[in-house]
Amino acid sequence: MRKESNWLTALLGEALIMMLLLCGCTKENPLPAKADFSYVVKDSNYSVPVRITFTNKSTGGERFKWTFEGGEPGRLDTEDPGTIVYNRPGIYQVQLTASNNDGESDVKKVVIKIDSAFNIHYIARFVTDSFPAATVRITNTSQGPETYQWTFAGGQPAAFSGPRPGNIVFADPGDHLISLTVSNGRKTQTKDTVLHVAPHLAAAFSVIPDFDDRDWEAPVKVYIANRSISATQYNWSAPGATVTSSTQRAPSFIYRDPGTYTITLVATNGKETQQTQQTIVVLPNTNLRVLNDVSFGINTAQNTTGCYFSTAKRKVYPKDSVVALGNAIDVVFYGLNAAFTYNRFVAPDMSLTVGLEPVPGGLHTQYINSLESCNCGVSFTPADFDAMTTDARLQATNFSESPAGLQPFTSTTVPRIILFKTAAGIKGAIKIKRYVSNGQQSYIVADLKYQKQP
Repeated sequence: MRKESNWLTALLGEALIMMLLLCGCTKENPLPAKADFSYVVKDSNYSVPVRITFTNKSTGGERFKWTFEGGEPGRLDTEDPGTIVYNRPGIYQVQLTASNNDGESDVKKVVIKIDSAFNIHYIARFVTDSFPAATVRITNTSQGPETYQWTFAGGQPAAFSGPRPGNIVFADPGDHLISLTVSNGRKTQTKDTVLHVAPHLAAAFSVIPDFDDRDWEAPVKVYIANRSISATQYNWSAPGATVTSSTQRAPSFIYRDPGTYTITLVATNGKETQQTQQTIVVLPNTNLRVLNDVSFGINTAQNTTGCYFSTAKRKVYPKDSVVALGNAIDVVFYGLNAAFTYNRFVAPDMSLTVGLEPVPGGLHTQYINSLESCNCGVSFTPADFDAMTTDARLQATNFSESPAGLQPFTSTTVPRIILFKTAAGIKGAIKIKRYVSNGQQSYIVADLKYQKQP
């Protein structure tokens, strides 16, 4: 029995040794490596400069080698390379090699197309001028497009495919739309420009008399208000004027004698020419200035309606204008109240004596406020005033200022004639037509006739 037991023990030992040997010879399976990655192009912009962010999605890898052809940086050994910048257009390969300690490795390659810089830009300029028919030169400086499509609204040609359309002709005036659409196969852009072609030539002008010649009595100086459209050159003809021709844009002409005169303009812009005329009538000189419905305010209305009159400027001014006008003021009215119980015209140098604003440098104007009381031998009726068409009646009137003639007047006599003679020797007559009672804003309404020259 003992022998048998030893034999079994030996047999079991050998079996155990064999099992141990067999277990020691078994190998582990290697872990495979799989290279993979994704990428995102910033703003989906494939035109240089291009920024691409790569994300490593490999499995089983422990070491990584990146190659970015054309990129910056071009090589990296990190797991995640982050963002790579491409500054030059082209077709580039991106390669990732993933490996591990089991000796396993894998490679993934991707080809990326980087486009040239892409922008749309062009300039449309008139070759000579904007008058119809207008020629426009297109200068295209767009970058990166592969296709170009132009449209020219109202142009000849109306459309074009290609980068350089050359010159376009627009025959009609007005706004014309120029549109360019470009593409590089991946991106498309459109740019519109509105081009304005000038109107057709139209010759036109107005004749405006000088301020002192608005009655069109000789001598008359006229100014030309040139209202021509799309003109660049002007030829004026003015027979009978002191200077009979001009090439200025807006000349002036002087006509010394009464008569009917024609002013002719020939306007051109190099493409079109047009002529137009205006006829003026210069009247004989009456040497009489006629103003109707002039309002003079009473004392309390001197800041609004005003009571300071200038024969040269033919206007009544309020109190706050007196300092600036100075001795241009030569007729002053004073009304005491809205009942018009005390009224008189006073000399500018005497305005302060009745409580009105002093006139700086004011000169002395002579008046006959009360013809019925002056005892000066002067008769001047409203009918005489209305009948005046020249200054002959004024020339024949001898003015003699006297205390009696300077007496104030009331509103009882309507119409009333006031005679005056300025320090410059200009004689005139005032016909008061109405007394308008409106509280502190009361005023009189008068017509004036006075000499242009003494």
